[in-house]
Amino acid sequence: MANIRLPNINVVHITGRLTQDPELLYTQQKGTPICKFRIASDRSYKDKETGEWKKITLFIGVVAWGNLAERMGDVLKKGSAVYISGRLEMDAWKNAEGKDMTRIKIRANSIQSLEIQPSAERVEQPAQKEEIASEEDDLPF
Repeated sequence: MANIRLPNINVVHITGRLTQDPELLYTQQKGTPICKFRIASDRSYKDKETGEWKKITLFIGVVAWGNLAERMGDVLKKGSAVYISGRLEMDAWKNAEGKDMTRIKIRANSIQSLEIQPSAERVEQPAQKEEIASEEDDLPF
């Protein structure tokens, strides 16, 4: 095998919708906020054999810590559309039978709500008509 220099890159950008309301918890020692939830992210592709469009849905866990966790715990709810930037992490544990288990999740660095928030300050104002003088206004007939 050739010697290669493999960079340490672990970056995730994903959009999706929350499958449940977020769970806001606090660590016992320091009281650090943790927000946990799952998203469903769709990918569409065209089947080469049938020509039909198909959709695959990926369900993945997300965890946010600190101030981000508190803000998102207050803002997000089941069905919220989000854009998440972060990195992959793995949880490892033994199940009841003693078998080693693992699960991949996203550790969020930033979460952006994609929902359009109605603004109380936004007031529709009717467009003002400008009176434009045209050459026809000067015609004597």
